[in-house]
Amino acid sequence: MRFRAGWLGLFWWCAALTAHADVLAILHSERAPSYAAVGEAIQSELEHAGHVVAASYVAEVNGLESLLARSPKVVVTLGAAALRTVLASDTRLPVVASLIPRSAFERVLREPGRKSTGPVHAIYLDQPFSRQLDLMQLVVPDLKHVGVLWGPDSQSLRPVLQAALLARGLQESGATVAQATSVGEATRQVLQESDALLSIADPLVYNSSTVTNILMASYRAKQGVFAFSPAYVKAGALAGLYTTPAQIGAHTAETARQLARGATVPAVQYPVDFTLSVNEHVARSLGLSLDEAALSQRLRRLERKP
Repeated sequence: MRFRAGWLGLFWWCAALTAHADVLAILHSERAPSYAAVGEAIQSELEHAGHVVAASYVAEVNGLESLLARSPKVVVTLGAAALRTVLASDTRLPVVASLIPRSAFERVLREPGRKSTGPVHAIYLDQPFSRQLDLMQLVVPDLKHVGVLWGPDSQSLRPVLQAALLARGLQESGATVAQATSVGEATRQVLQESDALLSIADPLVYNSSTVTNILMASYRAKQGVFAFSPAYVKAGALAGLYTTPAQIGAHTAETARQLARGATVPAVQYPVDFTLSVNEHVARSLGLSLDEAALSQRLRRLERKP
C-alpha cells in the first residue's frame, strides 16, 4: 500500500508540474513533411525542457483560436501563411516566425491588415550571405565575380548581398529574371561574366522546371553552383549550405524558451547552425578535391573570429 501511495504521490506531483508549465504554441502553414519535421523537432526540444506544447494548422477550423485558448506564453509560426494568420489576429503575444526566408518575412510584415501588437522575432531559413561567400572563397580562391539570378521574391535582398560582396572585395555579375521564359537567357549571361554561381531561393528562378537547365549550363561553363538545398547538390550543384529540421528546430525552440522567460531576444536571426554538402563528382570534374568535414570546420572557425 505504501508503494502504491508513493507512486500516486509522484503521479500527482508530475501532474501539478505539467498544469503549471508554460504553454508554447506552434502554428503550421501546411501539413508538408518539411513543416512536420521542424515542428516535431521544436516540440521535442520544448517538452524536454518541461514546456507544454500545443500545435495546430492554418487550414484547420479555428486552428489559431484553439491555440490561443490555451493561453500560451509564445506563438511559434512555421512558414509565411502561419505568420500572416497570427498577425491578422488580435493577440499581443510574442511571435517567433520560423521556417521562413528573409524576403518572405519582410514581405508579410509590409502587408496591410495587421492587428497583432506583440513583438515579432524571425529565424530566417536562408543562410547569411557572409557564410555563403566565405564558403565560395574557400572553394574558389581566385573568386572575383559572383553570379546571381534575381527574381521578384529575392530582388529585395540585392543590397544586402552587394554590401557583403563589397566587404570582401568581390563583385556581382547579376541578372534579373522577370518571367520564367527568360531564365535560360539570364543564366547564359551571368555565366559569361562570373567565376561561380550563388543560387538564392526564388520560386520563379529556381523550380522543378528550371533547375536542371541551370545546373547543366553551369556544368558546361565549368562553373560551380553554390546551392541552398541538399536536393540541388545531389542534382549537380558543387556545394550547398542549409539548415536541417533538427538544427532549425533547436534554434527556434531555444528562442521561444528565452521569450517565455522574459529574456531579450534579437528581432531577427540567421540560423546559428548549418550543414554543408559537396557533390564530389562535380568537384572532380572541376579539378577540385573537397573535404566536407574540413570545409565545415574552416567555416565555423571563420565565424568565430571577431
